[in-house]
Amino acid sequence: EYRLKTMSPNSINLGASINILKAHGIDTAGVVYKNDAAVTQTKPKWITYGENGQVKFNHILFSEEVLEENIFIQTDDSMYQFKECSSWEEISKKNINALIGKKMGCFHSVKRMREVESYITAHIKILPKNKPFNNLPLNLIPVQNGLYDWEKDELQSFQEQYRHNWKANVVYDKNAMAPRWERFIKYIAPDEADYIHEMFGYCFLRDIPFAEAILIILGDGENGKSTLLELPVTLLGEGSTNSEQLQEFSENKFALIEIEGKHANIVGDDKTDSMKDLSKIKAATGRDQVSAQQKHKGNKNVKLHAKFIHAMNSDPYVSDTSSGAKRRIVVLRLTKPVGDFFKNELQDGETWIDYKKESSGIFNLYMKSLRRIMNKGGKSPFSITERMAEDKLEWLYGNNKVAQFVEEYCTPDDGAAPVRLPTFVRLCNTAMNTSYKERKMKEELGRLGIEVTKPKMINGVRGAWVVGVQILPLISHDFV
Repeated sequence: EYRLKTMSPNSINLGASINILKAHGIDTAGVVYKNDAAVTQTKPKWITYGENGQVKFNHILFSEEVLEENIFIQTDDSMYQFKECSSWEEISKKNINALIGKKMGCFHSVKRMREVESYITAHIKILPKNKPFNNLPLNLIPVQNGLYDWEKDELQSFQEQYRHNWKANVVYDKNAMAPRWERFIKYIAPDEADYIHEMFGYCFLRDIPFAEAILIILGDGENGKSTLLELPVTLLGEGSTNSEQLQEFSENKFALIEIEGKHANIVGDDKTDSMKDLSKIKAATGRDQVSAQQKHKGNKNVKLHAKFIHAMNSDPYVSDTSSGAKRRIVVLRLTKPVGDFFKNELQDGETWIDYKKESSGIFNLYMKSLRRIMNKGGKSPFSITERMAEDKLEWLYGNNKVAQFVEEYCTPDDGAAPVRLPTFVRLCNTAMNTSYKERKMKEELGRLGIEVTKPKMINGVRGAWVVGVQILPLISHDFV
């Protein structure tokens, strides 16, 4: 408690007293007035007055009060603040200084700021290097109004113990529905609606327990691809998605580091015309740590969980039809034009349909579908239709004659007799009406995971040999 006085106590009035308090940065709410010459209020513990009325600022008590009122944590390269209403948020040094300056009020000075900044920096909790900042359990998804437990389908409040730097851009509402969105999905892909929601729900999971993490959406323009992909990008939230085209993962050495911490790599109009090398994407979706090159730095071992969703107007050439590629890739072909559908869906006064209004209901569909695939488990829990499986084979093998030849005329057999590479080339070229050379054939077989040996002597014949496959006898006999 403190008292305002003047040389002549009776000369000070209430208005002047309040102004003096405000000038010293004191909140005048709840002030108690005594007589007409004194004002009392609880003063900050970090302010004292000397006998001559001189203000004394205790920077240690002030700093400790700041640390009591605010929860900070420091990592190697960032600082975060916990707020009960919005969970963990990254905060800059500039913002912390602004917070300190506002609290100091009229007691602000450069010297005091430096003292406080130095004390707070020395006493902020520092996260050990072996502990990642993000420690959120996989069953919890941060949404705008709390932590959503997708396993239990329930919401809980933000908690200091769960650190994360991502939050989905959706408010959870258990009873929310999305009838217009469901009609749209069933129109563009009547048999694949379950799969679409499963894949988009899968994007919210910060792990890749299932191999099918690459969705290729094929189709001409005006068939709903852009609308379909707009929602997961919006709901996943700012900074949680990337948009590298597929060819970038063959040509851009920094592509993997760009998707670190991202939930999905989503491209609504991928211009990739040739997928020659899927090795980086296969590594990124393999659950193991991968080596990612950083800009102006060395390589970094990272564990990625991004799913790949790419919409294309035309079928790109793919030379990698290995078993790894086949396990990971899912193809969804859209063929229905959506112009008439949108016209019929428009309600009075609408010029376009804002599906974001149903975001809470769409999120519920995603989470219901995520629970379905996680509870089902196994190697392939997704609702992939027969038509989708046929579309994938047609896309993978339709423009790769070597892969087509292996699929139609060969069977895997580790015990089969080796086949001379020139013989294999001749058989493939004859059967598929192609003109492959031995070097190109060796590259294509390598992408398929089929071994071609270095030149060596087998049964008195020296040369390169194709091993691990059995060519159908009838084909061998006819073409030899």
